[in-house]
Amino acid sequence: MTGEAFLQALEAEDGCLEGIRLTGAHVEGRRLYGAEFKSVEFMDCVFSGCNLANTGFYHCTLTACDVSGCNLADSYWKNCTLTGCKGDRANFSGAHFRETRIADGSFCFAGFAKTVLDGCLLENSLFRETAFPEVRLKKTRFRRLDLTRADFFHTPLKGMDLSDCDIPGLMVSDTFQELKDIKLSYGQAVDVAQLLGIKLI
Repeated sequence: MTGEAFLQALEAEDGCLEGIRLTGAHVEGRRLYGAEFKSVEFMDCVFSGCNLANTGFYHCTLTACDVSGCNLADSYWKNCTLTGCKGDRANFSGAHFRETRIADGSFCFAGFAKTVLDGCLLENSLFRETAFPEVRLKKTRFRRLDLTRADFFHTPLKGMDLSDCDIPGLMVSDTFQELKDIKLSYGQAVDVAQLLGIKLI
């Protein structure tokens, strides 16, 4: 289905698509605010400069898709899988992810302010200089993520296991409360010591 055919189908179904497979579609600069996708399979799709705010994704799979720079604020994701996707510089502020897996992707410089990650798994992905301020983490796991200079301002990481993640330059508040009771490897202790102003000799 081409990008134009996708837009026509979405309009014909009053903004709700269900049970279809979308391959290779390229949609540019369109406003898809409030659209809903149920059991939709997206493959090699590109959304460029699109407004996808307040969209809902339910039981969807996205494979090798690109939403870089798109507005996905207040979007809702339930039981979804995103594999090999790009969302660099995308805006996910206020989004709610529930029981969703993100793997083998790149979301560098993206914004996740005040999002909810509930029962999610994020693994083998790039989140360099990504903003996670005031995020609610519930039963969520981080595995083998590149979190270089990621910002977790006012996001409690209590109980999170970051031992196999890259965390140099991790940014938190002046009180360092975000780091209380997190699990790190011995090697990561050097990064944290530098953050706290401790000199190891």
